[in-house]
Amino acid sequence: MKAVIYRKLYDTDTATLLATWENSYYPTNPRHIYEALYQKKNGEYFLYGTGGSLTHYCKTDVDHGYSGEEKITPLSTDEAKDWVEIHADTATYIKCFGDVEE
Repeated sequence: MKAVIYRKLYDTDTATLLATWENSYYPTNPRHIYEALYQKKNGEYFLYGTGGSLTHYCKTDVDHGYSGEEKITPLSTDEAKDWVEIHADTATYIKCFGDVEE
């Protein structure tokens, strides 16, 4: 997916995939969420996410119903670290951001 946000291009095809997460719902469930953390060549982070009609990724369609959608969200380094702390394991955190203090 590609998106221009604040005059910057975010492209999942050219960025490096760092980690993925999805909740426990089946992909056909309206509560299903899938997210992937990427890093651009310039070091910027972004989150690609998709979800069903009962998630924060939903959108209103033309018939005033709800449907799932995909979205790219730019993240600061601290936001990316927070996402990995919550959604990935310790080895992934160290791989992405290096060693941390004990």
